[in-house]
Amino acid sequence: MSISSYYNYTCTFPKGTETNQTKLPVEDKGDVMCIFDEGSGWYSDTCLEELVEMFGKPLDQVPGLDLNLYYECWEDGFWKMELDIVDGKCTYKESEIHMVEHDMSYCPVDIAVGTPEGNVRDAKKIWKRLGETPVDDNECIERHIYIPSTCYYAEGTHREEIWHDIERKYGVSVAWLMGQAKNPDGTNE
Repeated sequence: MSISSYYNYTCTFPKGTETNQTKLPVEDKGDVMCIFDEGSGWYSDTCLEELVEMFGKPLDQVPGLDLNLYYECWEDGFWKMELDIVDGKCTYKESEIHMVEHDMSYCPVDIAVGTPEGNVRDAKKIWKRLGETPVDDNECIERHIYIPSTCYYAEGTHREEIWHDIERKYGVSVAWLMGQAKNPDGTNE
């Protein structure tokens, strides 16, 4: 199995926007500040997390921010993700192209946000991120969780609040995410 990937993003924001110190390469472009990065290798939301940390809030809440992100990965098939945030409006598209029966023919699959399939996908993303996020002795997350166009949970949010949110917003059972139910709605039929 061969894996390769590529990403690039451009983020511009008004001069004078309040930011935290960052290791990101910020360039002065006259009226706006600009960050550009591209490369290969595993991406795993690293640049988005760095940007959220830099601004100290979800990216769709930064006035005047314009972000364009593109990511693709090849692993026995093809997957790509595109994200645009312009003045607080977020557009997200994910596409998968799977090889079919190893005959090199492809079938595209787009899963839209808000559909049953999209809700399951988004719930799985939140669940995965929650599993990667440390919690304190009170079972509160020790750092924020941010997935564009899906969710933002501030540091200190109780993990069960996130569980209830997954079930309420996405209709996906936490029991299913834990492997204790056969179906996403929590049923075993």
